[in-house]
Amino acid sequence: MRDSVASPVPFRRAAVLLIAASLAAGVLTACGERAEAQGGPPPAPPVSVAPAVQKPIADSEEFTGRLEALETVDIRPRIGGTIDRVHFIDGATVKKGALLFTIDPRPYQAEVARAE
Repeated sequence: MRDSVASPVPFRRAAVLLIAASLAAGVLTACGERAEAQGGPPPAPPVSVAPAVQKPIADSEEFTGRLEALETVDIRPRIGGTIDRVHFIDGATVKKGALLFTIDPRPYQAEVARAE
């Protein structure tokens, strides 16, 4: 159970912060007075300068984002088997009736030979 009396630690921290702020303000004021006593503000730092050049530029815009297909298709085989070759590239346009996959014909050829 805690005592209802406030701890002196926050007051000590506040006092230390107040003293530190006062010292910092005094140091900064002394530095400013010393600079004024030496002849004014410090000189400006050196700056490099280049002449302006006029030339035509091309309009371009860059965007970050994600592209999404207008239509998607699920490809399901009507028969089982191992895919031997794939005849398209992901994301490519595929025309109606185009060959997509070649299924390994060996199991089917073996079944035909057995049936004959």
